[in-house]
Amino acid sequence: MPKILQSFGLIVFGGLLAGVLGGLFGAGIGSISPEFVSDLFLGWIKNKENWDPVRYGTAVGAVVGLFLGVGTMVFSILIATISRIFGRNEKGV
Repeated sequence: MPKILQSFGLIVFGGLLAGVLGGLFGAGIGSISPEFVSDLFLGWIKNKENWDPVRYGTAVGAVVGLFLGVGTMVFSILIATISRIFGRNEKGV
């Protein structure tokens, strides 16, 4: 596999891994401190009877993790492209 495709695959995998880790972190926060999640988000919830802070923390953590992962992916691809254009790494990325 060419080095550029390998680098791109690793960058995308890292971004998706950030979403998974964000979801796990959110689930951990929701289970350890449900009051924290409730204080942050309960005002936005319309159906308060079926409120589960662990599930909501997981969802919010996964979304935030994906946003951070996408930002990191864009920055990494930009740096790889710039280094490729200016020839700083002639043997591949």
